[in-house]
Amino acid sequence: MESILRRSYKHRYRLHIAAFFSTAAMVAPIAPSYKVNVDGVVFSQSCQAGVGVVIRDNEGEVIAALSKQIHQPLGPLEIEAKAMETGVSFAWDVGIREVIFECDSKIISDALLGLCTPPMIISNILARVSLKFQDFGLAQVSHVRRQGNRLAHILTKHAKDIVNSNNFVTWIEENPSLIESAIAHNVLNLSSS
Repeated sequence: MESILRRSYKHRYRLHIAAFFSTAAMVAPIAPSYKVNVDGVVFSQSCQAGVGVVIRDNEGEVIAALSKQIHQPLGPLEIEAKAMETGVSFAWDVGIREVIFECDSKIISDALLGLCTPPMIISNILARVSLKFQDFGLAQVSHVRRQGNRLAHILTKHAKDIVNSNNFVTWIEENPSLIESAIAHNVLNLSSS
């Protein structure tokens, strides 16, 4: 994993340390970049987990969102790593190529930035994520406090209620109604800063 990250620093693959501090609120990316917030949650009663992904543009507008149910007995750190992997794949599928990925797991963000060695239980997942970063024109990673990741967290909880054969729901160029009030709050905070 560390050698993969080192290679990405040395070559055209740009993985940047996007933040030296944690933010509590959404900070809009500079155009043409997009911000992808990811989160994961374990539903301990049902031995399932959920992932939420929100992609926003430089004005804070949601351009795509995903809520996904995972039918595996994962721990909290594993689901956060799976959330990042899902977010990276979703951003690529949507056609986003310049991205700031944010998560509220300091362990995940620090490991992807090469600031620490990832725990063995998530090292393979993060190695796959690091390889996928190489496909992007720009991939940055930053840590955000839970309050700044609220939209993705709401979508993780929604995953518990998904009842379709694909186990996921996506919204493209529309706001999921379950996060509209939180979006309005974030956009107001952006305009006042």
